[in-house]
Amino acid sequence: MAQARVEDIEARIAEIDELIRQLAAERAGLHLQRRLLLETSASDGLAGMGRTEAILKVLRMAARPLRPKEITEALRQAGRSDEPDNIVSATLNHLKQRGEVVSPSRGQWELSPQAYGWRRGAGRPPGGRWPVRLR
Repeated sequence: MAQARVEDIEARIAEIDELIRQLAAERAGLHLQRRLLLETSASDGLAGMGRTEAILKVLRMAARPLRPKEITEALRQAGRSDEPDNIVSATLNHLKQRGEVVSPSRGQWELSPQAYGWRRGAGRPPGGRWPVRLR
């Protein structure tokens, strides 16, 4: 009897943990959209940039690694409706070859330390933390 109750509680805890993860991802996405909208309204923002520049800027402004769909959505929110997911993915692969982005986990992208202008031995970045792990 007690074992069944423990299993029920553990299952509920797992459900809540998953919900928290989803809400945290949604919150981070909303923060990014807000920043992009504020920046876009203050100037021409992402709408006036080239595709590669705009994608790098979205990644620079993100507080976490992003999926191509999230990048596409951020570009659309900033007024760039001409960027399909497959073009964003192709651009990310191109940027990876140039060493400007890394994929810390499957389907997620973030700027490489080199894209921030940081090199080993050059001190720690602002905040004292690298955006990705150096190998």
